[in-house]
Amino acid sequence: MSWQSEYMKLTGRLLRRRGELGLSQLDLALTLGIGVATLQRHESGRAEPSAMHLFRWAAALGISITSHVIATSEGGAS
Repeated sequence: MSWQSEYMKLTGRLLRRRGELGLSQLDLALTLGIGVATLQRHESGRAEPSAMHLFRWAAALGISITSHVIATSEGGAS
């Protein structure tokens, strides 16, 4: 699988988690210290965050990127 498809799978997971936590895009953007428009571009896949921002985004939602990458590289569920 390509990096883009894996990124979109991870983004979907992050979106679902944000919803589970009841956080708005504004809530999460404020937590991350980024603009809502930037978060919207990241969530829609129109822009990819830097690795640092991706880790911060996942950490803010309680998701381990490392476990996603390992599961993906081993062919496991993400």
